[in-house]
Amino acid sequence: MGHCPPLSLLSPHTVPSLLRALVVEANRDLHRKNVGCLIDPLSLWRIIHRAHIQHLPHQSLPPNHNAIYVFDREQCSDERHTPNHFVRRNDPSNTVIPSSSTLVYQNCTFIHQPNWKCIFYLVEGLHYKRHGSTHTTHIPNHEAILNSMFITTASISHPLVSRNQKVGTCTKNGITVLDSQSRMVSNLHSSFPGGFLHFHNTLATHMMTKSTLVDESRVDGSIDRRRPSHNLRLRFGFRREQRDCSNTLYFRGHKLPTINVGQFVECSSDLRWCLVKVLETGTKIVRRHRPNSFANPQRKAIFASKLNNKLGFPRSTNQFEFVDIVLSMNTVLPAHLDTSNDHRHGYDSCLVYSFSPNVNGKVCRVAMIMTTRTSVGACLTKMKTNQSKLVQK
Repeated sequence: MGHCPPLSLLSPHTVPSLLRALVVEANRDLHRKNVGCLIDPLSLWRIIHRAHIQHLPHQSLPPNHNAIYVFDREQCSDERHTPNHFVRRNDPSNTVIPSSSTLVYQNCTFIHQPNWKCIFYLVEGLHYKRHGSTHTTHIPNHEAILNSMFITTASISHPLVSRNQKVGTCTKNGITVLDSQSRMVSNLHSSFPGGFLHFHNTLATHMMTKSTLVDESRVDGSIDRRRPSHNLRLRFGFRREQRDCSNTLYFRGHKLPTINVGQFVECSSDLRWCLVKVLETGTKIVRRHRPNSFANPQRKAIFASKLNNKLGFPRSTNQFEFVDIVLSMNTVLPAHLDTSNDHRHGYDSCLVYSFSPNVNGKVCRVAMIMTTRTSVGACLTKMKTNQSKLVQK
């Protein structure tokens, strides 16, 4: 079954994916035989852990997950066409191994990121593709189980080399990863005042001292229960549709989604400049690898320009509509969907800039998530629909 993590690293509160998969199969067999009881995987695992594992010498876990997994599958027709994200199908399982039999997964891609590497990774359709975090030491075990479920797997690891032998970039299953050896990332890093490591540490320090926003839905326990956990967020951009109030934003009589840039404005001027520089480079990366992205001039003129003005950079070339910067340490990112990301053609890409700064001797993970918003796409669709009705009258 491939290499498994050391037994002393296993928590009594997290069922190993292999055991969970075996219990699921056993319960299906029990159900077919009309047995009146089922096996609880957590209870079974705790019995095994108490009997065989908890007295083993403890080995220290790395404080952060160093791999991301992304499942790909066919979209349902309503997911593909409707602006309402609440109909999007979600597998209820929050682990690497899927539990739903109604969703057919085609493949799973693992993105490796050693602590000393900073990368960009570009993914389309995260509004319907399950994704989360794991340890690289667990990947062989996950791959063996997924392959037994007829789900193919692929890994993107370093060194990155493209099909045409370009160093610093690699694409598999539609997912593109770039590191500092690629020209665009190298140019970005050389543009930061004081260097990219200074920017990484400055952003992490700012978040650890200023950010209080925590998203509990994106945290599924800790990796090592003996250590403190951190999950801090810095967010800015378009949110949901506004309620009617005195400061509601309108464009030609149409209500716009909420714009919140409060946490961005709290950053120093140098930090704000660097963040916008990342957004502009990110826009170039998406356009280079997804040529049809950001192609709607009306969406650019109304929404991207308005956000750039609010950020204080009216001449910026940034085309992203929402940014979520996550600082995490000793946390697990459960499998989830980004249901607020837009699904419309050319606006369904999500780009993540990920790195691991060392702050006061503690290594944390920072992910700057750059994306578009379904609230923006729905607002623009509503504008066009209303305009068409007026023309017909």
